[in-house]
Amino acid sequence: MELDQRLRDEHRRATLFWIPSHCNIDGNELADDLAKKGTLEPNVTLSHAPSITKIKSSNRRAARRSWTEHWRQSTTTTHFAPRSRDPDPSIVDVHSSLSPQESRWLTWFRSGNLPLRYMLAKSDAAISPRCRCGKDDETRDHFLFHCDQWDLARRKHIEPLYAGMPWAANLDTVLGDQQGRTALFNFIGETRRFS
Repeated sequence: MELDQRLRDEHRRATLFWIPSHCNIDGNELADDLAKKGTLEPNVTLSHAPSITKIKSSNRRAARRSWTEHWRQSTTTTHFAPRSRDPDPSIVDVHSSLSPQESRWLTWFRSGNLPLRYMLAKSDAAISPRCRCGKDDETRDHFLFHCDQWDLARRKHIEPLYAGMPWAANLDTVLGDQQGRTALFNFIGETRRFS
């Protein structure tokens, strides 16, 4: 144990741990690389051991590089474009012309995170995702296009947007322009579903 004596002579302490390889333990890959490099060096210098902060930082950089490379090579993610942190100016323009309530509704419908039973059931097991009409889960599309409870309001406000074109009964038609958004807001107001 030459190393053990050297540590004692320099008044240093070391604790050795056995770590199984490839078990998703933080720092494992870096430790493997450092151990391999250490076997190639004739003299091991103990005064320059990496700090935990450096090891963690190195791990984060390696994970980011690996993830970025995987993302670039993936064939299923090519339709995603890099996004800026700034909102699209056209979205800002749309929202600036809306009331706070209308802005909230538009954000809910664009994101799909509406206070409908389907979403509420995800965070509260006591709530059933089924719509009160009993036909399906109360999702955004069910509420807008299919629920019998809102047939009259739908005929009055939503269906004229795609009259004669049933294939156009989709969210893009409703949210796509000012006329569609106005119809959506009138529909929601008449249903009083979010009051």
